[in-house]
Amino acid sequence: MNRLKSLFRPRRGAESMFRYISAMLHLWLGLLSSGVILVVCLTGSIYAFKTPVASWMNRRVANVSSSAMSPLTPGHIVEGIQGNGGVVHAITLPDDDTKSWIISYADGLTQSARTVYVDPYTGIELGEGSDASASFFSVVLSLHKTLLMNRVGKQVVGASVLVFVAMLLTGLVLWWPRNKKALRDGLSIKWRYPWLRVVRDLHNTLGFYSLVLLLFIALTGLYVAYPWVKNGIIVMLGGQSVTSVSVHASDASEPSGDFAGLLQQMLDKQAEQTSMGNAAPIGIDSVLWLARQQLGYSGHTVVRFPDEHDPRYTITCINDHNWLGVRMPDVLSLDKRGDVKSLDRFADKPLHKQFMALSLPLHTGEFMGLPGIILYALASLIGCSLPVTGFLLWWKKARISGR
Repeated sequence: MNRLKSLFRPRRGAESMFRYISAMLHLWLGLLSSGVILVVCLTGSIYAFKTPVASWMNRRVANVSSSAMSPLTPGHIVEGIQGNGGVVHAITLPDDDTKSWIISYADGLTQSARTVYVDPYTGIELGEGSDASASFFSVVLSLHKTLLMNRVGKQVVGASVLVFVAMLLTGLVLWWPRNKKALRDGLSIKWRYPWLRVVRDLHNTLGFYSLVLLLFIALTGLYVAYPWVKNGIIVMLGGQSVTSVSVHASDASEPSGDFAGLLQQMLDKQAEQTSMGNAAPIGIDSVLWLARQQLGYSGHTVVRFPDEHDPRYTITCINDHNWLGVRMPDVLSLDKRGDVKSLDRFADKPLHKQFMALSLPLHTGEFMGLPGIILYALASLIGCSLPVTGFLLWWKKARISGR
């Protein structure tokens, strides 16, 4: 009964109406969504490590000992596969001397698709990677996005994340200090105080320190969940609403904007496929040399080879030469002769397209590599703790006030 009364406590004497409403919303919304937020934050902090865990599980084939001798050329290894009748589809060249190269190809004998790790110093195939963790992380992702309840769960998660955003903002209102002493108290945890005060400090102080990052994670998650949030963020960053783009594209007598560009690119590729036919493409070493000339740097590189569907080489190079180490993808397209057909530099894109290209890595922290993943995981764990510490505070305070 006392806990029920605490849900409708009267406004305190010196408490402003704004602060009172914020406190009530923070309490009610927290109790309504705490279970879902706990699951979403916990699964998010776990899923953030999907790539590092997969790398660790494949460490025997993914890592090599750095040698004093120079690595082989990618062309040497690709020609070896092609000499045995294999058809190479893609090659991944990490920007790390201790990492294996990854080659995807169709086997010359069985025609089965293979993705293998290759020692760049010896050319020896080290084996195929293990995906033993894939099923576990698939369940974690489904829990994170839908609570294993498909469409209904997706809406529940989306609504709960919206509530979480409101709770973070109302929490900031409640944390906001009235004087310097309150500010010092709000920025530290008093570990030697009674346990209830420690719980309060953990809730308030950790919540404040993680506020900006949790807001960013929540908003990028809502970007994926709700089209109206996606539209709002794109428009806010200077782009055009996705809905209006679709309407204009369907109403216009001529295609416009991105759609026209994609259509022209598709027609150009069909013309190349016809004109070049079975002409032998330039070698992978020449492709990599041209890519470095065009991009002006070398980094983690993925090359997709021409095939019956696409007559061009597509080279994706990760540019992390910036003070934050943000991993920005630049994409170069070459025809079989090595002529540049397109160069899509990430830095040249308008802000809204940069955000669209990095929306998932921005949500997971992968845009900054392992440091970003760890930072996001820590913030998510704090987000996971907030419903727990908040519930403990309400439960204990309601019990004390009823004595």
